[in-house]
Amino acid sequence: MNNSIEVIAHRGSTTPIIRENTILAFRKAIEWKADMIETDVRRMKDGNLVCAHNPDWKGKRLSDMTYEEWKRLTLTEEGWQPARLKETFELCEGRIPLNLEIKEKDIESEVFQAIPESYPVQDLLFSSFEDQVIKKIKSINSNVKTSLIVGKSMLGKAKIKGKTYWRDYYPETRLRETDADAICPYYNLLDLNFESRLRGNGYRMYVWTVNKEEKLREVKNYEIDGIFTDDVPLAFRIF
Repeated sequence: MNNSIEVIAHRGSTTPIIRENTILAFRKAIEWKADMIETDVRRMKDGNLVCAHNPDWKGKRLSDMTYEEWKRLTLTEEGWQPARLKETFELCEGRIPLNLEIKEKDIESEVFQAIPESYPVQDLLFSSFEDQVIKKIKSINSNVKTSLIVGKSMLGKAKIKGKTYWRDYYPETRLRETDADAICPYYNLLDLNFESRLRGNGYRMYVWTVNKEEKLREVKNYEIDGIFTDDVPLAFRIF
């Protein structure tokens, strides 16, 4: 195990019977001794902040449902319960750091209001694909740690590297303008040039989302601070 590289449980730790972004998944990540838990934050119709990656569930937008409505549907139809952010704070406080990926604009202030007074802000890392979200977070509290996520341009099928790709590969201007502390690149962006430029500018680097043994061993050769993974036990065997 390489303790210098943090193993971050992507949306908690899932199994065939444990769904992502649930309290059960977060408990499993703690049980497996992950270094950090990553989860996604969205707002529902009634103002509840929930841990959810997608903006909808079975064609129903979360922003059009109350939390109780969604919980009733998920329990009845699929047998699981969505996690509210406040429950996640209660579970993780004093036990494991949290990476909160803010999935929507204009909920930043509400997220901060949801943080318990006793919660150590040094145990929080805020991240987003959206530059404006990172700027807003820093304007609310300049002392919290933030990370800009890049690499969405590589998820499509297009083979031609266009403007969006180069914006991801050369994020230095965006990092300066947002005052971000770290960069979260998609693993296929990572090469020696990318690593040397970003590390040379003092940015911490957390790579997403690495699940295969071969790719984990490849990523291990770079000077990074952490990896997001769906397979915490595998990552610990390699790092």
